[in-house]
Amino acid sequence: MTLSSEQRIGEIVALRTKLKVNPSVRKELHAAMSAVLSKHGINYDPELSPELIFALPEEVADALADVILPGGTNC
Repeated sequence: MTLSSEQRIGEIVALRTKLKVNPSVRKELHAAMSAVLSKHGINYDPELSPELIFALPEEVADALADVILPGGTNC
């Protein structure tokens, strides 16, 4: 079953809310993500973890439409 656009937004909002109100789940998720990235040789600054969010592709596309990336390499 494919979710409608409104259902997809509702699901992602519910997930964001659950992560926001439950710091232990958020912390565990970030630790698991860090472990997986490390396992695959991908390093990143752990201070970025609190800044990471779940987003739908169209949210990212809409946000990038207004951003000028270095070197004029907009996606």
